[in-house]
Amino acid sequence: MSVPRTNSFPNGGEEDALNDFRQVFPQEVSKFPYTKTRSARIAKHRALLDKSLFFDLLIGEHVREIESITDSYPPKSTSSLRHLFEKITGSETADRLKQQVFVYYLLRDYGLEYAQSYAKRAGIPSHFCLMMDGVWCLDNFEFEEALPCITHPAVTLSYPDKVLSALLQHAPSPHLALTFVDCSDSPVLSDASRRSYFSALLDVSPSQAFLYQRSAPVHLRHELLRALIEHCLTVRREVNAMTLINLPMTREEEEVFEEWVRKSNSAIAKDTLLVKQAHMGCLKEVAEGAAGVGHEAEAKVAGVSWVDLKRGVELGMGQRTVAEI
Repeated sequence: MSVPRTNSFPNGGEEDALNDFRQVFPQEVSKFPYTKTRSARIAKHRALLDKSLFFDLLIGEHVREIESITDSYPPKSTSSLRHLFEKITGSETADRLKQQVFVYYLLRDYGLEYAQSYAKRAGIPSHFCLMMDGVWCLDNFEFEEALPCITHPAVTLSYPDKVLSALLQHAPSPHLALTFVDCSDSPVLSDASRRSYFSALLDVSPSQAFLYQRSAPVHLRHELLRALIEHCLTVRREVNAMTLINLPMTREEEEVFEEWVRKSNSAIAKDTLLVKQAHMGCLKEVAEGAAGVGHEAEAKVAGVSWVDLKRGVELGMGQRTVAEI
């Protein structure tokens, strides 16, 4: 989280009030939000997010006085919340604006109206509220609500790899993760995140995944291309195999494709290679491949077998031998 350092108070007389727990948080017992059910849900989300909420990471980075955020949040009582509030507002490692956005996050647990009222009193810039709204929504698995916040042009969100992982693993649709990567200024840098993003992209559009692998670091490209080939020949292969055949591969990419097919025991893989070779006009390769072991005994499809196609290729070549093609 990148915020400017400032210790000024836009509403000077509000300083004491903003440091007074009783004037910041509702005091009615009935409004205390951390019920057993709510606390259990927060703990569940923390576990699903690799044992750290986004709030945990941010506050742990900036408020060093809190030894264990997992013990402090969610608070078990009003007195526990007061202790956490005082740790935040009394921090010597977090400037005033950081302190305020963490308090804003806690007030989101009471309701958006409480957080917005506090933000107005404290003069928190709107884009920092938007960022913390996104963090809160991510931690609460409200991913569709989080997306407009974390992809806003004014928001620079930390931990983009963790955001992508959360969206891929827990959001209701892979489209949310793809939208995050497309719209966010925060780059996805780790190899693991690139693989995860590529996997999600495969489910949406193998053609887009093919273009994405070209933009990946060199050491990942062949790996991603092989994953694309395997996906196309195993998932909705009646559609994806034809997509694969029509991809505009470079010679290097074709070599990866042919190598993968030749090592595969899948009949459809070898058939796909022959169709691609025929599509490219490689008659020699088609004739040789159709004469290979396993094709002679195959049943006809729509009245045509590979033996018939081989014979058609040979007739088309006329007096030329395969070696002359």
